[in-house]
Amino acid sequence: MKGNQHDYNPEDVVSRMPDDILITILSYLTVKEAAVTSHLSKRWRHLWRRTVHLDFEDNERREQILLQPKLCLSARNRYINWVNRVMCHHNSPMVKDFLISFNLDKQSKGAITKWVEFAMSKNVQNLELNLMEDEDGFSDDVRNFVFPIKIFIKKTRLSCRQHSMNVPPMPFTMVREIKFLKTLILKCVNINDETIGEMMKSCPVLEHLHIYNSGHLVNLIIRGPALALRKLEIKQCLGLQSIEIRDSNLALFEYLGSGIPLTLNNNPSLETVYIGAGYSGIENNLFQQISGCLPYLRNLRLNIYRPKVNLLTFQWYIVSFISDYKFSNNASVLF
Repeated sequence: MKGNQHDYNPEDVVSRMPDDILITILSYLTVKEAAVTSHLSKRWRHLWRRTVHLDFEDNERREQILLQPKLCLSARNRYINWVNRVMCHHNSPMVKDFLISFNLDKQSKGAITKWVEFAMSKNVQNLELNLMEDEDGFSDDVRNFVFPIKIFIKKTRLSCRQHSMNVPPMPFTMVREIKFLKTLILKCVNINDETIGEMMKSCPVLEHLHIYNSGHLVNLIIRGPALALRKLEIKQCLGLQSIEIRDSNLALFEYLGSGIPLTLNNNPSLETVYIGAGYSGIENNLFQQISGCLPYLRNLRLNIYRPKVNLLTFQWYIVSFISDYKFSNNASVLF
């Protein structure tokens, strides 16, 4: 009681607020910032452990690695140990936001997989793995961490009755339902077509999927009116050969990469499309590929790096469906 009296300050209105309000305030801070509040008073000492926003961003140490590459291994080890310590002390039953932002690759597979499993066990809503060397960089996808398909698959064994019939106890797989995940952002993380398919089946409320610099995507398929997905962003996935989106509830689609076959059919909610297709727009029939979604669009932006004279032929057709647009005078067009 004596210690509590010493901590009490009649002018400290914030500290007299209920714990739930203080935890909400802490949720607007990064993990480092939230942990500092433990020094304010005994009342604040353990509150940060209950935050539902776990932001493990460490730009200062990331920039240090860029300036001194020889420090990379030790910096990664310190980062991994820091995240592990916080996870051990965290005692909230749920996590709303979970962000890993550091220069990591497949050499840290064990730690990253454990973090993803931790977030899923806490019913995470928004999960981001940003493993880029720096915010403007582009890493070799061969070194990327591979997103584990086991996150979306549950293995079980045959029943005792089946064992008695001389059936070997081989496991079989079932879809693991991840009921709360709404946003998944993967940067410099390899994820393949099969894992995307399992994800679509396992995450019934997934609304936003962002994939940057994945080397394992080949033929991406998003299909089915039951999907909750509303926003899809695919950027700089160099091994990608095709994208098919049909019969979906998608509202926004953004693609940045080389020219590939795009199939956009029967997506009546699709209002916004951004495409940066390098030097491929005309010869790969880009305009024909997107023509099926033009009647629904409100916003269309094309960066296809072709002279304006080659595009004027198509402008009348696109503008007839879209009320607001821009037409630039340089080598790219914006609608």
